[in-house]
Amino acid sequence: MRLATLPYTGSLLLLFFFTSLFIGCSAQETRKVLLLPAPEKNEVAELSQRVKDQAAEIERLTAKLEAVTSDLEPLPEPIAPKLPTLKLKPDTAPEALQVKTEEETDVEGDSEAQAQTVADSRFETMQLYYRALAQIKNKDFGGALASLREFLKLTPDHVYADRVQYLISDVHYASREFGLAVVTANVLSSRYPHSFRVPDALFKRALALEAMGHREEARETLQELLKRFPRAADYEVASRRLAELTVEMKKEKSSSLSNP
Repeated sequence: MRLATLPYTGSLLLLFFFTSLFIGCSAQETRKVLLLPAPEKNEVAELSQRVKDQAAEIERLTAKLEAVTSDLEPLPEPIAPKLPTLKLKPDTAPEALQVKTEEETDVEGDSEAQAQTVADSRFETMQLYYRALAQIKNKDFGGALASLREFLKLTPDHVYADRVQYLISDVHYASREFGLAVVTANVLSSRYPHSFRVPDALFKRALALEAMGHREEARETLQELLKRFPRAADYEVASRRLAELTVEMKKEKSSSLSNP
């Protein structure tokens, strides 16, 4: 029995030892505080009170946070995105599935409206255009004019209408029909004022006027071209021709004055 109680007695002795040590340390610290001067005692008391106040504030905020959290409603479940519809064409393998979005479906359903747009490029109309190009290359100017005029008759608001009108003026110039070249170039400038072919038409008009002997009008047309379109492809050629034409006209004028 004495042997059995030895561990228990040892534990009690250890507990008593540490308790005495703790109490002794606490008493020692208390004595240190009590031995401090009055100002430092007040500072320690003030710091202790601040610690207590902060602990109370933390408890208050924690309780408030728990109350707010409990009132929150649970978040709704995320909405799954709408996936495009899969359409399988007949005799199509599964790995060759094509995805049709809603935008593509709307475009397919609006084919009638697309057929009435200005950029109408129907097959037979474009065939006339390409046929005219081939005829011009083969110097079949009569056939080219017929194809180009038929193009404008069928689709006057086509996106290529200004190009066709310029080709008509160009064919007349190549056929040495300079009067018609001037007239059709004027039609392009008045009917399609924002066309990228307007500078070309002005240059062609100036050449046709000069070929007809109307050199002053040709010079004025070249000046208009250089003033309105400083970035035109024919700018350098037109500028050089204007300078040459001006010199020639001055020589003719001085020659006529010296030989009345």
